[in-house]
Amino acid sequence: MKRIALCLNLGHHYLQRCLLGVRETATAHGEEWIFHHLPPTAAGLARLQEWRPDGVFASAPDRQVGRLLEALPMPVVHLGNRHVAPHLPQVGPDHHRIGRLAADHFHERGLHFLAFIGWPGQPFSDARGLGFQERLAELGLPLLRHGGGRRPAPGQDDRPPEEGAVLTWLRSLPSPVGILAANDYLAWQVAELARQAGLRIPEDIALLGADDDPLVGGLIHIPLSSVQVSARHIGQEATWMLIRLLVGDAGPRVVEIAPTGVMARASTDLTLLADPLVREAVTTIAACAGRDLTVEVLTRRLRIPRRTLERRFIQVLGRTILAEIQRVRLDQAKILLTTSDLAITDISRRAGFGSPTHFTAIFKAHCGLTPSRYRDHHGS
Repeated sequence: MKRIALCLNLGHHYLQRCLLGVRETATAHGEEWIFHHLPPTAAGLARLQEWRPDGVFASAPDRQVGRLLEALPMPVVHLGNRHVAPHLPQVGPDHHRIGRLAADHFHERGLHFLAFIGWPGQPFSDARGLGFQERLAELGLPLLRHGGGRRPAPGQDDRPPEEGAVLTWLRSLPSPVGILAANDYLAWQVAELARQAGLRIPEDIALLGADDDPLVGGLIHIPLSSVQVSARHIGQEATWMLIRLLVGDAGPRVVEIAPTGVMARASTDLTLLADPLVREAVTTIAACAGRDLTVEVLTRRLRIPRRTLERRFIQVLGRTILAEIQRVRLDQAKILLTTSDLAITDISRRAGFGSPTHFTAIFKAHCGLTPSRYRDHHGS
């Protein structure tokens, strides 16, 4: 029976979800682990030396604690920001892909003005901003970037940016504009400042966060769309890493877990589209794509010729009606694959694809993986 120390902040929702993955994987692998919590502080690490664990899961709040963790004689797997403990084995989100996924989310909604706000010098923020910018460049869209003010002091990664500068910046942006915030906490700050400036979400600002933190999202006056990070999957991979370290197998020292998708809510709702007919069609597709919806059924319901609606879809969204129906169905399938234990046949039916064979073919063509492999990679 091994002693495993948890040297991290148990009040942090992300770390709580990571630990669910740790516990599940350790149990499934037959590991008999005794867990003991110690605060991620110098005093907590001094007590850790007395308890003498076999291994440690940790999340350092700053570089000082990171150095202390790096000096420990037992295996340590780090779940926090890599820059505060760069020499430890690390499992965490793929921040670069979070930014790229956010760019695709905005592009699919027909937005042409896009911006990013984060904290310059904070590696997780910089990586998300870089992925966002690179994907926008591939799509032929410019980035209206805003750094977010002063660099946070050690241990203050979530300090809000200078309000005056952000207010001025928000008022200067074209409308409608899509803004990616480096995480949900910063999205909350932007939402409050937008209210002060008299700017509407999503009519003037389509706001997207990252990490899908339910506590922070619940504090915002409008439901927040957010890039989902699979913290449970991160915990699972961290467990496998520690198991290998405990038997002397180094393995990979850094593992980055891709985001599972975007949880679309009202803050990036497509009602901000200027074309009322396209808006009505998109709203109908979002509500009915999981049923037997076809292009013909949609055009009959809206009482408009197919050719006319196709032309306006291309002008506004840059894609066909069928492509929009399939996009909504694929988004729904991804959510079901990563958040439920439903069989592929059931997911195919619920997402509106009907035949599981047809579903698998379309899913693989768009995502590069079969539904089963996607669930293995991204599911929680």
